[in-house]
Amino acid sequence: MGNVNHFSFSSQNPDLMYSNENVLLKSTNGGYGWHYQNLPAFPIISLLPLDDKVMFGIDDDNSLFKSLDSGNTKNSVNTANWDDDTRINILC
Repeated sequence: MGNVNHFSFSSQNPDLMYSNENVLLKSTNGGYGWHYQNLPAFPIISLLPLDDKVMFGIDDDNSLFKSLDSGNTKNSVNTANWDDDTRINILC
């Protein structure tokens, strides 16, 4: 594994973690082992606290999107460009 720039932890399952290494990485054993998540691969920004299957990320053209199935598919949420100073607040 190369440089990782973000970790997201599941609130429902302490062994489930996601990370970024220019693609989405997933661990189901608390970070001891990692594998590339199903396509389409993407950098994750955040997991929804009450449902770890719902996640937000950015795609290749820096558009914000949401996945409802643990990153297997994605849908555009906003066509605005994402940058390093942008913040996202997820309310439950």
